[in-house]
Amino acid sequence: MIGNLLWLALVSIKRRKFFSTILFIMAFLVACSLFLINISQRLLRFPDIEEMRQFFYIIIYSVLVLSILIIAAISTVLALLRRTEYTILRIFGARRADLLSISVLESFILCFFGALGGVIFIFILISLKLIYLPYFFEGAKRFGLEKLIGIGGQTIFAVVILAVCISVVLLSFLLRKDIPDLERGA
Repeated sequence: MIGNLLWLALVSIKRRKFFSTILFIMAFLVACSLFLINISQRLLRFPDIEEMRQFFYIIIYSVLVLSILIIAAISTVLALLRRTEYTILRIFGARRADLLSISVLESFILCFFGALGGVIFIFILISLKLIYLPYFFEGAKRFGLEKLIGIGGQTIFAVVILAVCISVVLLSFLLRKDIPDLERGA
């Protein structure tokens, strides 16, 4: 059962490459933003450059809000594009919970790998010093590598939960209104 749902989710991702790619990129951006916010709040101290810190937070929070809005829009478009597919699956006996599971699994897969990529990307940019964060390495030595990995895991978890919740809410409204209850075997 779970294997069939996973297969349907992967097929749906492949079939809608454009929207799946956009959802992946938005999860990537949300993860980058959240990870930078978490790192800066826990590791970095800007004692002499308060204006830079405020500018840093304004940019990160604006990217975060914009990405969340785009995730909601993409989830809505994906749900609307699947309306015919869901009706056909309902005719063949799929329950509403099965349809919801397919959508949640698809969002989970895309957002998990997008968030993982975002966290790794920020790690690489910081280690290559392409993102200059003063006092980062001193804070990281004091804080420990396992705590950094924990912050990355929290970030990935937050992005996945956010995207899955958005998908569940939007799809539950769509399934309630647009797809009629069909008699099995009729």
